[in-house]
Amino acid sequence: MKSCDPVLLPFLLTCLSGILLIPGVSRGYDAPDFDYDLFSADGIFFEKSEQESLLEALASIASNFHGQSNVDDDLREKAVFIALNIEPLHYNSRLAHLALSRGEIPESTSYFVDSLSAVSEALWTASSHLRSRPIEPEHGKLVPYLMEISLTIHPDPPIDRLKDYAKATRGRELQWSKFTQLDPITNKSTVRSNMLFKEAQTHLSSPSSPKKSPSGQSPPDSVTTNEKIPDKSSVVSSLADFEPISRSVASVRYVDSEPGLALAGQVTLTIRLPENASERELFLLPPGADPTLPPPLPLFASSEGDSLTMIEVPREFANIHKSWTLGTVGEFLFETDGALPVGKTELRFPAMVLLKAALTGAVINPDIILAGDFTANGSPLILNGPVNETIEAARQLEQPYLMLPESARDDLLSYLRSSERLELLFGTELIAFSSRYEVVNRTISPTLPGWLEASEAFAEIEAVSGKMALADLARNARVQERLQGILELVPNHISAWAMLEFGKEPASNGIETDGTSQEIARLIQPYFELRSESPDINTLRQNFEAAEIGLSRLRRNVPLELRSYLSSAEDALQIIEPYLYLSNRDTSTATQKLGDVNEALARVATERAKLGLSPPEI
Repeated sequence: MKSCDPVLLPFLLTCLSGILLIPGVSRGYDAPDFDYDLFSADGIFFEKSEQESLLEALASIASNFHGQSNVDDDLREKAVFIALNIEPLHYNSRLAHLALSRGEIPESTSYFVDSLSAVSEALWTASSHLRSRPIEPEHGKLVPYLMEISLTIHPDPPIDRLKDYAKATRGRELQWSKFTQLDPITNKSTVRSNMLFKEAQTHLSSPSSPKKSPSGQSPPDSVTTNEKIPDKSSVVSSLADFEPISRSVASVRYVDSEPGLALAGQVTLTIRLPENASERELFLLPPGADPTLPPPLPLFASSEGDSLTMIEVPREFANIHKSWTLGTVGEFLFETDGALPVGKTELRFPAMVLLKAALTGAVINPDIILAGDFTANGSPLILNGPVNETIEAARQLEQPYLMLPESARDDLLSYLRSSERLELLFGTELIAFSSRYEVVNRTISPTLPGWLEASEAFAEIEAVSGKMALADLARNARVQERLQGILELVPNHISAWAMLEFGKEPASNGIETDGTSQEIARLIQPYFELRSESPDINTLRQNFEAAEIGLSRLRRNVPLELRSYLSSAEDALQIIEPYLYLSNRDTSTATQKLGDVNEALARVATERAKLGLSPPEI
């Protein structure tokens, strides 16, 4: 990174002190990503008058009500996105988008001029019409988004509408952040919509939710075995009316078939009635089971959606058996964006949180992402992948906080000192946890006010990075005072701690200890095994995609002196790939390709030598 010009330093420090004291300001209207495929307009069926009413209601949100505090830029972005995806040529919506993109206030439309309640009713009516029509996949995609906007601008949403909204979302938060740039700090509509989502889930689950445990009970993962377990044959007579209970939590998981690969997504638990014989068999005790111990809960991994295969889920949680509705099963689903490798991942951590929330009626905090795991015997708390890859994956979810095991501190600081990639500390802030009970308690509770206050201060520090490199900011005395203040407010704020500790060390330019050079070596090193007599082709093939992606990510921030080294490693992988997938390596063609591989690896070794780095092991 470039250091700050000393001539500009006094001016920048003045800017810094000013910015750190200024409260957050609105970012204004950000054009939505209209290329995002949320739903297909060709699959949405309205009568002409119904569609016109809906489009004008959405356009009025973008164009009218600029004097009302509950209609802000986040809400306008949502309305414009939906309207122009239904009808890209809708006149009033296009005018509103054009004006807002220029930072101007659109001219008011002649529809829904002064009644937000009328707009809310129009949107709800449209969603009701879509739900009442023959089942169409695209209807199901659009309905919850219309419902949310309607409820957000409604002065007092009725409980029955909140329940319908909860059913439409199936316990999963809407993916607005995929195509709009929401700002929940300054835009009240986003805060309100988040609260309505939680309230809706509570109303839906409250009739069938068990009573909350009294204070002073053991943590959800503690073990007691002296409780009488009900006979599973005594299923309640009202089981046929059982309403499914669903909870989702954002999490970063690690796949056993791809060491070091971190995947971010949503883990969802749905407690419902069994649908087939194999699910009903989950009620049976396994052979040799101890009848004095709590029986395994009827939990299984979903075979639908984007779930990984062979997901392992917890089989025994002592204190929650008494809250389980006999005759129901629990289905887990792990969903991420993009292609998934075949493999399995441990879900003990998110499963523990989801079971606690589902069986007590608690709502998952949408601000939190979980990472880490614990061993089968309950300890220690561990991070199953490289800390930088974990953070990179979590940042894709664009949520405020990532909870990491306390044990990740040292690895994080070591990585930052070698790479100087302090930008990983911002956006999604890092919070440490030291116990499983702490994770459960925080994830099913509202975001702490101290966290929000710390986030504002941390964001103000990041705002100055446009004028001063983060590494230089970390070594600035005023910034260090601010970081210390954040830690006094939130002692387990790892982002602030890591930046403060990084700033205490003098700058280093040694290539030998540079994190980028070490990472390049880690990713390309295994393929030097191809020079040996009996390389493990299967393992090299399994890890190939992760190595290719890893090198590609480094390209964004590679130091100038390491670019040739990185390029030679990327070129080598391109030459290696065809050889790895040859069905017969005893042909003359294979021999020629192996020669090309050896030449490519030799160029990598030459680039290492130019940098004065130790030669790769063969």
